[in-house]
Amino acid sequence: MIELKRQKPISQIREDERQLAEKDARIAQLEAELTALKDQNAVMQETINFLLGI
Repeated sequence: MIELKRQKPISQIREDERQLAEKDARIAQLEAELTALKDQNAVMQETINFLLGI
């Protein structure tokens, strides 16, 4: 016998989608911040190397 899974109500599906969209936006924001920090780190490392004469 095939057992049917109980489906979520449409309102719950929409809420889940909204939460996923928020999480995707937060991930994109954090990735952008990470890229900016990596760029800053590279500049600082170049400056330190220059100052140390490396």
